[in-house]
Amino acid sequence: MRNSKPIPGTVTEARRLISQINKEKGFLSEEDLDRIGPPGSDTRRMVEDAILRKDELIGAGILTLAKNLYTSSARFVFELLQNADDNDFSRAIARREDPYVSFQVFPDRIILECNEDGFTSENLRAICALGQSSKVGARGYIGEKGIGFKSVFMAAWQVHIQSNTFSFTFTHRKGDSGMGMVSPVWREPEAVDASLTRITLNLHQHDDPAAQEEHYSNIINQFTKLQGTYLLFLRKLRRVQISFHDTTGIQTSHIEHSLDGTDRITIRTTSLLGGRRKVLKNRVYHVTKHVAVDIPANENRSYENEEQRADANTEIVLAFPLTEDSVPIDNKNQDVFAFLPVKKMGFKFLIHTDFVTEASRQDIVITSRRNKALRQGIAHCFIEAVKQFCQHPTLQFQWMRWLPRRDAYPWDDFWSNLLDTIDARVKTLNAFRCQTDNRLKTLSSLRILDHGHLDKAGNPLFRDLPSAIYLSQKYDNTDLKILKPLGLMSLLTNDIINIVSYDLRHRADLSHMKCRQTDDDWHSRTARLLLSCLKKGSKEQQQSILSLEILPLSTGEWSSITTAPLYYYRCEGGIEIPEGLDLKLVSPVAAENPERRALFDDLGVSTAPIRHIQDKIFSSSRSVVEVDLQIAISRLKYLYLSHYHKGAEIARERFVNYPLCSATGKIQGAQNQLNYLPTSGQHGTIELLRSCPYANYMIHDAYLKEAPSRPPGETLSWVDWLCQYLGIRRNLRLTYWDKKERCMRLSPEIIWMSDVRPERVVGALQTSWASHEKIFTENSFLVDRMKKLMVLDKHGEIVELGDTYLPLPELEESYSRFAEGEKFPFLQLHEPIALGTYLEKWGFLVTALQIGYREDLQFYLRVLEIISRAGHIGIPTKRPERFLDLYRTIQGSCETSYNRSREWDIVRRKNESCDLVFIPANGFYLDEMVSPNLCVWAGHENLRTRHPLEHLYRTEFNLAGADLKSIRQYFQTILEVPDCGWEHYTDEIRKLQKADDPDFDWINDIYHFIDEARERMLESGLDDLKGAFVSEPLIYADTNGSSRWHTISQCIWSSALQIRGLVSLNEVYSDLEEFFVDFLGVATLTLDMTYDELILKGKSDPAPPIQDVKATIFEFNSLLQTCLDSETPDPERLFGSKILPIRYPKADGQHNVKLVDGSTEFAIVDRELFHRAFASQVKLLDFTLEETRVLGPFINWLGLNGRYLSVVVKEISTVEYNSHSSRPLQNPERQIKNRAHGLLRIAMQNDSPRTEHLGGRILLYRTLCQAKVYETDKISSELHLSQDNKVFKYTKDISELHIRGVGYGDLEVYVPRDPARQELCYFAVLPPRLLDWLMTDLGTNIKASGSYAQVLDVINSALNAPVRSLSQILLSRGIVDVAVLGWYNGDEDCDRESNQSSEWESDQGITRNIVAKDIELPHRLQIGRRWRTEDNRTETRLENTTSILDVPNQDTPSPPSTQSTTQHGDELQAEYLGLLNHVIYRAALAKVSRQYIFSRNRPADAHSEEEVESQTESDTDEEVEEEAGDNDEGEIRRPLYSRIPLERDLKVGAAGELFVFKLLSWLEHPLPDFGRDNWQSTIRKFVTIHSMFADMEPWSGCETADIVYRDQSGAFTELLLDSGHLQGGGRVWRGKRPKYMIEVKTTTRSLETPFYMSRRQFQRMKEHTDFAASPLSSPTIYMVMRVFNVNKDNIGVKIYLDPEKLRHDGLLVFTELGYSVKPGKGKN
Repeated sequence: MRNSKPIPGTVTEARRLISQINKEKGFLSEEDLDRIGPPGSDTRRMVEDAILRKDELIGAGILTLAKNLYTSSARFVFELLQNADDNDFSRAIARREDPYVSFQVFPDRIILECNEDGFTSENLRAICALGQSSKVGARGYIGEKGIGFKSVFMAAWQVHIQSNTFSFTFTHRKGDSGMGMVSPVWREPEAVDASLTRITLNLHQHDDPAAQEEHYSNIINQFTKLQGTYLLFLRKLRRVQISFHDTTGIQTSHIEHSLDGTDRITIRTTSLLGGRRKVLKNRVYHVTKHVAVDIPANENRSYENEEQRADANTEIVLAFPLTEDSVPIDNKNQDVFAFLPVKKMGFKFLIHTDFVTEASRQDIVITSRRNKALRQGIAHCFIEAVKQFCQHPTLQFQWMRWLPRRDAYPWDDFWSNLLDTIDARVKTLNAFRCQTDNRLKTLSSLRILDHGHLDKAGNPLFRDLPSAIYLSQKYDNTDLKILKPLGLMSLLTNDIINIVSYDLRHRADLSHMKCRQTDDDWHSRTARLLLSCLKKGSKEQQQSILSLEILPLSTGEWSSITTAPLYYYRCEGGIEIPEGLDLKLVSPVAAENPERRALFDDLGVSTAPIRHIQDKIFSSSRSVVEVDLQIAISRLKYLYLSHYHKGAEIARERFVNYPLCSATGKIQGAQNQLNYLPTSGQHGTIELLRSCPYANYMIHDAYLKEAPSRPPGETLSWVDWLCQYLGIRRNLRLTYWDKKERCMRLSPEIIWMSDVRPERVVGALQTSWASHEKIFTENSFLVDRMKKLMVLDKHGEIVELGDTYLPLPELEESYSRFAEGEKFPFLQLHEPIALGTYLEKWGFLVTALQIGYREDLQFYLRVLEIISRAGHIGIPTKRPERFLDLYRTIQGSCETSYNRSREWDIVRRKNESCDLVFIPANGFYLDEMVSPNLCVWAGHENLRTRHPLEHLYRTEFNLAGADLKSIRQYFQTILEVPDCGWEHYTDEIRKLQKADDPDFDWINDIYHFIDEARERMLESGLDDLKGAFVSEPLIYADTNGSSRWHTISQCIWSSALQIRGLVSLNEVYSDLEEFFVDFLGVATLTLDMTYDELILKGKSDPAPPIQDVKATIFEFNSLLQTCLDSETPDPERLFGSKILPIRYPKADGQHNVKLVDGSTEFAIVDRELFHRAFASQVKLLDFTLEETRVLGPFINWLGLNGRYLSVVVKEISTVEYNSHSSRPLQNPERQIKNRAHGLLRIAMQNDSPRTEHLGGRILLYRTLCQAKVYETDKISSELHLSQDNKVFKYTKDISELHIRGVGYGDLEVYVPRDPARQELCYFAVLPPRLLDWLMTDLGTNIKASGSYAQVLDVINSALNAPVRSLSQILLSRGIVDVAVLGWYNGDEDCDRESNQSSEWESDQGITRNIVAKDIELPHRLQIGRRWRTEDNRTETRLENTTSILDVPNQDTPSPPSTQSTTQHGDELQAEYLGLLNHVIYRAALAKVSRQYIFSRNRPADAHSEEEVESQTESDTDEEVEEEAGDNDEGEIRRPLYSRIPLERDLKVGAAGELFVFKLLSWLEHPLPDFGRDNWQSTIRKFVTIHSMFADMEPWSGCETADIVYRDQSGAFTELLLDSGHLQGGGRVWRGKRPKYMIEVKTTTRSLETPFYMSRRQFQRMKEHTDFAASPLSSPTIYMVMRVFNVNKDNIGVKIYLDPEKLRHDGLLVFTELGYSVKPGKGKN
C-alpha cells in the first residue's frame, strides 16, 4: 500500500530518487545524450550502440517485453483499471469520496486521474522493475506475459506520471530496447490537484493517416467496450468516468459507471451531453464473494517465490442480476469473467475469478488444476449466496431461478461437474421455507401442496403436522418445477392420513374437519381427496382411513365406521331420522354433499329401518327429563310420517306419557297431562293464555310450524293426529281433577285469566262451556268458585262475575230511576241481548252461574251499593233524597217477602259489608256513606266517632212524625242501629286522643256519661269497660305542665310521693274518685312504682338530687317490708342503676357523695368500730348506722349484705402462746369437739371443699373431734379492708378470737377469758370465722365462692345450741344427717350429739344419696357395722369387725386385724346381690306396661305385687326368673349395709339406678340406641357383682346425670307426652330431639322420705327449666326419677319432670338451707 511507504518530502528528494534509479540501471536520458552530441553524430551513435548492447546483455526479459508488447491481446484500459483498484484510497474515504478513476480521451493523449493516496518511493521502484509489484496481498494478477502496466505502451509512446512530489515519464517507441519503459525521467510537474494522481498517455502517432485512424479506433473501442459490470469485480473503485474530446479539446461525450451498495449493488451508467446528465442504464445485482484458499498456481504464470504467491487465495465473485423489485433476471445467459469477460455460458449469474484462460481468452483451460479447484469454490460461493437469499423477503422464494439448468446450455464435463456439485449441495441445504412456521428445511422433508390439497382460498385443507412438511405456498409453480428434479414431491397418501389424523386430534374449534364454520366446499375437496386415497391406497392405508373419525354425526360428534354402525339421517321411505336416539346418524348437511356422500358410502354408512327408529323414539321418551325442542318435534313428526307405513303402524296406547315440550320449554306427558294447541282467534288459546304463567300448558308453537304434509295412507292431518293420539286440547280447560284432594277444581288457567285478562273470561267460558257443563252440574261448589272470577262490565270496570247482571234493557231502565251517572255492573258481552233471546248463547250464565237478571231485593241492594260509592270518596251527593226513596223501596221489598227476617238479615249484612248508610252533610262532615256500626240512633250531637242518625235525619231532611218513625224502623229494626252506649263514649275518647287540643269539658262530660251509664250495665259490661281503661290511655290529665292521655297504670290517686311517669288524678277529677279508684282501680303508691322510679332516677342525666334518691329508697324499703319474697321485683336491674349514694373519702377536706351502681366497690356501715377505723379511707354507703339498720330489707334484697363492714373487714389475729396467758376452755358446753358431727353435716350440706371426697370428710370429722379451745387475754388483731385492689389496715390491740392450725388435722381456737367478751365471741365473732375455715380448701387455702349468710345463722346454732338438741335443730333447718360410725375412735365424750341423733334418724328416715367419687382415706380405719331390721325394732352392733382400706399414710400405722373379713364380706356381697336380683325382678314384672312408671294417675306411694302381676298375664314365671338372673325368689326383708355407711348409701343408690335402667331398657316399645353407655353414673360399678353386669366397665367420663339419653327418634318424648308428663302437646315438640338428664334418687322408705340433692345438681336443675319454651331443636330436659321402697315388694318410682318448676309450684319442697327435698302439696 503506497501510503504505508516513505514519500519524498520535496520535489528535490523525488528527483534525486529518480536519478538514483536511472544510475542504477545505467540509463541515459535524451538530455544526457544531447549533451554528448547531436543526434546522428558519430560519438552519440557509438554511445547509443553501446547502450543497446548493454541492454541486450542485461537480460532477455525487457527485450521479450518490448517484442511481445505489440503482439499481445492485452487491453491496456483494463490493466489501468486493475492497477488503479490495487491502490489505497484512505485519504479519499476520509474525505467521504468514492474511490474513482477518470479517463479523458483526446486524439493525441489520454489523461487518467485517480483520487488514490499517491506514489511512494517503493511504488516508484516497483513500476521501474519488470515482473514485480509493491502491492503485498494483491490479487496476484500482473498481466498476461508479464505485461501489466507496461501495456499502456501499446497505445502510447510516452507516459507522464504526477503523484505527490513525483513527476516523471517513461518513454518507449517501437524498436527500442525497452529500457525506457522501466527508466523514469524527471519532468517538471504541471499544475495538478494535490489529492489526485495523474497519468498522461501520449499516444503513438503514425505517418499513415489510415494507420493512425485504426490505431485511435482500437483505443476508442477499448473504452466503449468497458462495461459497468467490470466494477463488480473490483475491490475498491466505485466509479469510472470516461470522456471523449475532439482535436480542439472540446468534450464530445461523457460516460460514467458507478456502484451503489454492498451485497445488493446497483450499477448506474450515466451520460453527460450538453451539460445535462442522463441515466442510460441501471443494473441491480446481488453480489456474493468468497475467497477460495489453497488454490493451485496459474500454469500461465511464473513465480519467483512459489510459496509466497499472492494468487494462492483467490476471490470468487458471483453477481446475480435483479430487477429493481428484487426479482431474479433469468432470461439471459451471463458472462464468465477472468477480470475480463471470457465467455457467455448457460449461467444466469455472472462468475468472476482468476481463471487460467486460453491464449485467445475465448475460454478457460478446462484441464487446469487451478480451474478445477476454483470450480469447487464457485459451488461453495453459490451455496453461500443461497443462504443469503433465504434471508431476503422475496428472493428466498425465487433464488432457484438462478440454478444452472442442464437443458439451458450444452455443458461440457467441466461445467457439468459444477452443476452436479451445486445440485448435491442444494438437496442437503436448509434453504426452503415451510408453510407453517417459516422454518428453513431441506427439500426432501417438504411436500408440495397441489391444487387438490388446497381450499378455495388457496390455503391448505388441513393444518401442517408438528414436523412441518408443507412447502411454503409463496413459491411459484414454475419455480417448483425447477426443484422437482432435485427431489421435491407432492403430498403422499401416508402424509394425508397423518395430516387428517392430526387434525382430528384437536378439539372442534381447532379442527378444520370438525369446526362448524368449515364450509361445504372445503368438505367437498376433502372428501374427494380422502376418496382418492381410499381407492388408490394399499390395504393398510385403507384400514387407516376407515379408522379415522371423519364421519360427522347429527349430534355434532365425529366417529369412525369401525366403532359402531352408522346410518344416514333418512331411513327407509326417505323419512328424516330425529336426533337423540342413541343412534349414530350422519349429519344431514354432510350427507347432502355429493362428494361426502360418495365417501360415506365407500366407508360403509347405511340406511336404518323404520320400525327400529320408532322403537328407539318410544324407548328414549320413557325417562326423558329435558329434551331439545327441535329434537322433540322431529321425533314426533317422524312418528306421524311413519304412522301408517306398512309394517310400522303405531297403537294409541304407546303415546301415554309421551313427552311434549311446552311453550316455555317444560317437558310434560301426553294424554294424562294437560296440553293445549296454540290456536288463534279472539278466544283461541294463544290469545287467552298470552303472558300466562301456565303457558307451559300450551305446546310449543314450533309443533305447528312447518307441519308435515299428510303422508300416504294417513287419514288425519298433523293437528288432528296430535289431538287424537296425544290428547292435546283445542279449547281452554275450565276444571281439573285435584288428585291430592280428590275433587274437581277450577283450572289455573281460568283463574289466571280472571286475575290478568278479565276481558276474556266470559268469551272463554262461552267457548268451553259445552264440554264442561256436566262437570259444573255435578259440582255446585265449582259454580261458587266460578262466580268469583273477575270480568269486565259494560263500563270497562273489573268486577266479580257473580256480582254482575245481564245487560237486559228492562234492568237498565229500572236502574236509571236511582242513578245519577253511577256505573252499574252490567256484564260486557260485546253484543246486545234481549229478554227473549239471550238463553241460547248466554243462558248458562243465568241457569248455571246465577248471574242477576231480575228486579228484586238483591238488585236494589246492588243499586244502593253502586250509588253509595260517591259518598265513599267524598264527592257531594246528587239528589240525596234518592237514598230515602231507596231505603223505603228496600224496606217495602222486605215487608212483602214471605220470609221477612231472612230479608232483613240480607239487608243488614249488605250494609255492614258495604257502608250503605247515608250521612248528610252537617257542621262536622261532608256527605258520606258509612257502616251501621259507625252509627247510633239516639246520641249526643257532639259525638264524633258515631253518627247520631236521629239528630241528622231530623235536622237535615226535616223528618218528623210518621216519616221519622218509618226511617227509624229501617235503621233500628232492619239494620239494628243502637242508641249511644259506653262503648261509643270510649271510642269518642279515643278520637279525642288524636286532637291537638282536646276539649276538657267534653272529656269530663264523657267520664260522667260513662259513670252514669255503668249503673245500668251488666257485670260483663262493667268488666269490658274496666278492661278498656286498663289497656288503653283513656284518662286525660296533666303531666309536668302538659296534658296527655294515660292508662290506669300510668295514674295514681296520691301525691305523697312524686312518681316519675305517674300522673295524679285526685286534683283534676276530685268528684270522680269512686269512678277512678273504686271502679277503675287507679292505684295508690306501690312497691313497683317506687322500684320503677328508682330505675328512672338511675338513668337520669344529669343525676337527680341525692336527697330525692334517698327519699325514694326509704319509701321503697318501707314498701318492701310489706311484700312477700315472691312478690318483690328483680333486684338485678336496680343493682345496675346509679341510685346508691356513696360517700368518697375526704379530698381537700370535703366529702364527695356520688350516685353509683352496684358494680362500684363500697362498704356499708353496720359496725361503729369499723366505721371509725375506715371512714376516712374507703368509699361507704352514705347512710348513718341507724339508717342502715332501717334499710336492712333493701340492702339484703339488693344483695349487698356481703358489703357490710362486718363482712368485708377481715381480722387477722395473733395470740401470745404460753401457759401463763392461755388455758383450756372451762365451759364444756362450748367445746367444738362436742359439736363436730353437726359442723360436719353443715360442711357437707354446703359442699365444703374439705368434704369433696370420703377421705376429706373423715379428716374434717377427726379434726373437729380433736379441736382444742383455749381462753386467753392476749389476743390482738389487725383489721384489713380491700377496696379497688388496695388493702386498708387498722390495728386493734384487743381482739376476741384467734384460730390456729397446729398440724395436719389439728385445730386450736383461742377465745377471750372474760365471760362477756367470750360470749360475744361465740355469738358474733366465732361463727363467721369458723364458717370461713370450713369453706376454705385445705390444699389451696382458697375459700369456696358463694353467699353463706343463711349458713352463718345455722353455724351460730351449731355453736351455741344445747348439744342434746343440736341434731334435731339441724334437721329442722334442712341439714341432712350423715352416718359417721367408726370414723373416729377418740374420746368417749367426743361428738355427743351424734349419739343423740339415732332416734331422730329412725323417726325421720332421712337417707342421703351421694354421688360417688374416687375414695381416698388419709389412713387405715377400723369401721364397725350396724344394721336394722325392716321394722326398726332391733339394732345389732358388730364390734371387732374391721374393713381394711389400703391408702397411703405415713403417720398412722395399720392396726392388726382381729378377725378374718372373708366371712362378713361374703355375707354382705350376698345380701347386696339379693337386692340387685330383687330390683331386676321387679323391673321385669313391670316391663309389659309403660303405665307402671309413666302414668300420672297411679298411686305414687306403693304398688302391690298383685297389681303388678295382674298386668303381666302374658309373661310366664320362667321368663321373669330368667330375666331376673340370680333371684332367690324371696322378698328382701331387711336393709342392706356395707361396713362403711357411705358405701351403704352408694350401693342403695346404685340399686335404684339399676331399677330405672332396666325399666327403660324393657319398655314395651324399646328406646332406640338405649344401652349401658347411657348409664353415666360413677356408682354403677357396684352392680358389677351381678352376673348380668359382670362385664360392665365403671363409668370413667364426666358425670352430668345418672342416665343421659338423647332422644333422636322422639320415642321417649312421645311416651312422656302420651302419659301427660311433658306439657305443650305435639305441636310444641314436633321435630324436637331433646337430651334427657335423669337423676335417680333412691330410698328404702316411702315416697315422703326426704331425699338429697347436691349443690351442683340444684344448679343444673335451675339451668334446665321451662324447656317447652326453648327455641332449640335439642333442648336439655332435667328430670328426677324418685325410687322408693327399693328393698320392698311394693317398690315404686315417681317422675319429677322439671323439678325447678315443681319447686316454684310447691310440689317439691326444698329446705330453707341446703337441698333436702320432699314432696309438697302445691301452692294451690
